[in-house]
Amino acid sequence: MTTAKNYTSSNLFLLPNNQEGRDCLETLRKYTNRKLVKVIRARGRGSRTAPALANGRNPRAYDQSLPLEYSERLAIYIDYHNHHLNSQDVSRELSLLKMQMRRDAKYVEVGKKIAELEYLVSRIED
Repeated sequence: MTTAKNYTSSNLFLLPNNQEGRDCLETLRKYTNRKLVKVIRARGRGSRTAPALANGRNPRAYDQSLPLEYSERLAIYIDYHNHHLNSQDVSRELSLLKMQMRRDAKYVEVGKKIAELEYLVSRIED
């Protein structure tokens, strides 16, 4: 976890950049408690040289940031408001997220990622 001036950021997991992964990201954004979470960001991961060359750019053009449309995977980052960050709030948020995901059988695969979210609770200091 990295801490900035007014928020704490955590890289939780990678999702495939396909329809299922994008649906999962939208579900996370839909069911997230905005009092606790400032923003959920997705960053592109994957091969950078081939897309740059295909677009007629320098092979190193996407070294710093890979556009999502060319990425193979999505790295999910969650930025928390520091004034609301404690393990009790995160635990409550995880419980709500689990209940919502269980109701929607379409996103069963996300259940596997909830274990990674639970790890976050153990890393947060009150």
